[in-house]
Amino acid sequence: MKELMTQINPSVLTLGLLLLISACSASENSSAIRGIYQVESYGVYRGGLTTEEDARKQVGDRAIICPDTFRYAELSVQDPHYQTRVLVPDDEEGVTSPPLKKTTWFWGIHPERKSVRLLDVKSHKQAQFPSVSFEVLDQNHLVNAFDGIAFFLTRVGSCEDSTK
Repeated sequence: MKELMTQINPSVLTLGLLLLISACSASENSSAIRGIYQVESYGVYRGGLTTEEDARKQVGDRAIICPDTFRYAELSVQDPHYQTRVLVPDDEEGVTSPPLKKTTWFWGIHPERKSVRLLDVKSHKQAQFPSVSFEVLDQNHLVNAFDGIAFFLTRVGSCEDSTK
């Protein structure tokens, strides 16, 4: 067995693990993430056109991430399509894949994460492009990165609460 292990190229092994993780995350049910979330705070991680005053106004806003409806900020999608995916940082110092550069992990927010789990929200009309993506910190906490500002959301209710 040891002889076989020494013959496997580490790059091939890494690629295989990444494909396995991607396959698992693509098939993963996003229903555990669904619910009502509220923007609890924000943090500026780079420059953008959004002012800090505008960001402050979003504290307290809600996101509805439910099977039939998605609403967040000024975006509303009926019959949304949710997809989760996982990005894994490269072990090599100074090497970061382009998708990871779009996450808050790249900018030093929760750098202890070994992977970045994303929830992409898409419209069935334009399913090839995400309307918005959230980083999933855990089952009750999300981060939305927009224009150099990270908005931190906390679950405050379930989808059943959104119909009341």
